Amino acid sequence: MRKLGFLRGTALGLSLALLAGCVTDLEAMVAAGSPTAPSLMKAGDSRRVSGDLPGAAALYRSAHEAGPDEAAPLVKLGETLAAAGAYDDAAEAFRAALIRAPDDHDAQRGLANSLVGLGQPALAIPYYEKALTLAPDDWRADLGLGVAHDLAGDPSAAQDSYRAGLAKAPDNPELKNNLGLSQALAGDTPAALSLLEDLMQVHDRNARYRSTLAIAYALDGQEGAAARLMAETETAETVSRNLSLLRTVRAMPDHARKAQAIRTVYSG
Repeated sequence: MRKLGFLRGTALGLSLALLAGCVTDLEAMVAAGSPTAPSLMKAGDSRRVSGDLPGAAALYRSAHEAGPDEAAPLVKLGETLAAAGAYDDAAEAFRAALIRAPDDHDAQRGLANSLVGLGQPALAIPYYEKALTLAPDDWRADLGLGVAHDLAGDPSAAQDSYRAGLAKAPDNPELKNNLGLSQALAGDTPAALSLLEDLMQVHDRNARYRSTLAIAYALDGQEGAAARLMAETETAETVSRNLSLLRTVRAMPDHARKAQAIRTVYSG
């Protein structure tokens, strides 16, 4: 199969300066003989663990060039690009992996995650469903599927997905957090607050879970409780701005718009 031209200049800013970071790895491999796809992937894994996403992506791309018929380097490349927020290039890598290995579970879920990142949740849903067919115990696919359904405006299906994940991972805080947020956005704030308050009893130092609970309070009209939670980490100006935003979200009639607004503002 042909090699594909990933890593466009805008994706990770992979200019020659960034690529210089992996020159040592490549030079060492060349000195030892022709670099192989497995050796390049191993070096890429080390770079990724260290937090050097550009260096890891460059090495995975080299692994793809060394083994253009293999799916694994493309999956690793896609995962690294997605971690850097380069969802368009990540989706391209995952699609290329699926051409080579249509039943690759990680590529199916990775493509779905990238499509959600690109703001295309409805397109992501069948890939999550395929990933779950291939690996029924994958709670991460349930989590992603729930997010996609929320963003597509189907809270009932979203909550079913989160609960399916919790059946596999009963104590998973990510699934509980997203289920509570979905319930709050759908107007079931009593259930949301019960779940999220219990979650905070266990994970009281987690800033994101605290933010979710504050959102649920605000959507329930308990702005004082929301403000107190926000004030633990935010300035008074930011708290006021967030409460104003959440009043707007609460007035939105459409679940998808609510979910998209929350995702846009709190994605960081």
